[in-house]
Amino acid sequence: MPQTTFLQRWINIELLLSIALLLYFLGYNRDTCSDFIVCSSLSLLLLLFGNRLQLSTPIVAPFGTADWILTSIAVLAFTGAWFYGYYHNKINPNSALTAICITGIYFYYAWIQHFLAQRYLALRMQRFCREKSAPDIGAKQLNLRAACCTGLVFGLLHIIYPHLILVSTIGGMLFAYYYLTTGRLWMVVVGHSLIASANLFWVLDDNPFTEIVTLPFGY
Repeated sequence: MPQTTFLQRWINIELLLSIALLLYFLGYNRDTCSDFIVCSSLSLLLLLFGNRLQLSTPIVAPFGTADWILTSIAVLAFTGAWFYGYYHNKINPNSALTAICITGIYFYYAWIQHFLAQRYLALRMQRFCREKSAPDIGAKQLNLRAACCTGLVFGLLHIIYPHLILVSTIGGMLFAYYYLTTGRLWMVVVGHSLIASANLFWVLDDNPFTEIVTLPFGY
């Protein structure tokens, strides 16, 4: 199939997928297992056909200030959550093992989320913003617009978790802008995994992988 024909057909496929995903995220009684299946399937689809979508991946920039900021925030948020658990007497062998399992699983969970959110959605929003903006728009302004659009969609997908909407929207914007300007997807995955897994468990008393991690909290 010629490339132009594929892209034309993809627009229709994209519309159908978007509607199906909105119905799934907003109307289906989701759990972690169903999220794993849906996001993994979409990631596989993107791996197979992504190179035909003409989405330009950003050039990997030298390690710089943005990387140190993300690393510092991730380490501080992760260790801070564990200290919070210790201070509130939540840590014991069972809860510590559960927290470690959650963090381990979250690495894959964050990868499929950000592979879709950055390698597709952020790049797709970047192309959309480029098409709708003036020809002389600067790269920084273009990336900022694309990141804002990505964050809004990411926040919308968390609408059934009201306490996570704002942080998901802001986090989605920051992660998208970081990826678009540095090209480092693995840093986004690691940062999200450390920040979210520890704080969900120790601070919010939530186990996002109840169907997978069945160890008792122990407190």
